[in-house]
Amino acid sequence: MMAPHEPRIPEAHGAEGQDAPTAPIEMRADGRPAIDDAARSDAPAPRREDETPTLEIPVQAPAQTSPPTRSQQYVVEGGGALFAPEQTPVSDPGAGAPVPVPRRRRRRGPVIAAASLLLLAGLAAGGWFFGESWAEGEVVRTAQQEARAALGLPDDHPVDVEVPTPVLPQYLAGALSALDIAVADVPVGGVRGDLTMHAENVAVRGETTMGDARAEVSLSPDAARQLLATSSGLPTVGLELTPPGVRVSLDPGLFDSGVDVDVDLSPSVGSGELLLSPQAFSVGGADMSADLVRDRFGDYAEPMLSPRSVCLAAALPRAFTLTAVAVDDAGLTARFDVDGAIAENEALRAPGAC
Repeated sequence: MMAPHEPRIPEAHGAEGQDAPTAPIEMRADGRPAIDDAARSDAPAPRREDETPTLEIPVQAPAQTSPPTRSQQYVVEGGGALFAPEQTPVSDPGAGAPVPVPRRRRRRGPVIAAASLLLLAGLAAGGWFFGESWAEGEVVRTAQQEARAALGLPDDHPVDVEVPTPVLPQYLAGALSALDIAVADVPVGGVRGDLTMHAENVAVRGETTMGDARAEVSLSPDAARQLLATSSGLPTVGLELTPPGVRVSLDPGLFDSGVDVDVDLSPSVGSGELLLSPQAFSVGGADMSADLVRDRFGDYAEPMLSPRSVCLAAALPRAFTLTAVAVDDAGLTARFDVDGAIAENEALRAPGAC
């Protein structure tokens, strides 16, 4: 016998295709369900339909510098969303960029050393130039002063001085290897000539002495003729340089006959004097010997036959000793030896005598 029929209670989730009965929900005026205070404090805040809960997963950047990662949103089952970092391909940070060339380290040590050497060389060159200029100036000024004092020239008379370079080492050593002095317009026996002097081993400290010194006095042809004509003591009407000697034309009034007489004189040196010795005669255009002239003119011939002299020593300092005389087309040249103590001995600066 069948049991009486009992009503079936639906399961909580209901049968397939049917919804389970739910308790009635009180709704608010804005359409949202009303929730009591107890539920409000414990339950999470209601979610709007357009809001989707998200979960941010931070991704720590790698130690090396790389472009920032981006988050990609994934929708998960249950109505949520998950943000995960977008994976970007790992690339070489230097790819595509020019590879920097490593700088070569400069070796500062050798550069500084070279600069220091150049600076020292510059200072040394400057010091050498200054010292050389100073030493040469001292030598030139001293030589000029001594030359003017010895020749009796004014302080502003031009005097040229030359010293072999470099001067500074010689000055520091105490002696000059050589010294050359040139003075123009030096008074010589009533005329003017040019004097040059060359000296060797010239001391510049202590006693100013010279090891070897020589001098020359050069007279132009006009000056030579003037000097010889006025100093020969003969009544001349003309004088001509006839190298290596001199020809003098005597005054025809010297002889009663009024005959023209020319005398050839040969220069020489004796006791500081320029000697002019007769060598040949021309009387009325005819050549005669000294004996024939003496026989023809008697006592009148003595002035023509006697040597004549020109005192050059009186025109120069006593330290100058006449050694040679030469006559050429350029004029007359007298050579002298010079006492090396002239700069220290006042007596040697005094005019000489014949």
